[in-house]
Amino acid sequence: MQRHVVEVEDEKGMRSHISANVLISANGPLSAPKLPDIHGRGRFTGHSFHNLHWRKQSGDLRHKRIAVIGNGSSAVQFIPGLAALEGVEIKQYIRSGGYYFPKVNYQYSTLQKGAFRWIPGWRYLHRYLLFQAHNERWKARNEEDAAGHAETEKMLIDYLESVAPAEYVEDIRPHYRESSLSTPLTLSAGL
Repeated sequence: MQRHVVEVEDEKGMRSHISANVLISANGPLSAPKLPDIHGRGRFTGHSFHNLHWRKQSGDLRHKRIAVIGNGSSAVQFIPGLAALEGVEIKQYIRSGGYYFPKVNYQYSTLQKGAFRWIPGWRYLHRYLLFQAHNERWKARNEEDAAGHAETEKMLIDYLESVAPAEYVEDIRPHYRESSLSTPLTLSAGL
């Protein structure tokens, strides 16, 4: 059996060792927001917050004009929530475009839920098959000689063109290296 031994030090400098079968690293490396160094940001008198805290610090955003800087996965996750608010106008400022996948919230049937609960190993097999499928999609997106690369890239561009307003497609389409895909993001509701 694998054991983990961690040396810890308290505020007085006293060291001790903790031994465990399982080690969960929950040090929160992404929990401290880093605001961009934008010239003039300190003179902005409106309300501003990092997307990490949008539900806690944003206040009432209904009927507000909102500027979102960036198009990373955090922006993709919280913009649909902002867009659902009454009377909101959102402008998003991005440096370069990206690839987007439609978000699929699959609803498992009662039968599938029963299989996960009562058939030993079924849940683990299902998760493994999801992992394998994701791994194949990743290869198709990022390795130019991988099977399905051109088809995957075409599918991503077609999706972008189908959901984005026509006048913005060229601005939000990725232009880094033709036929080489970056990590795509998942949209949960429109652009």
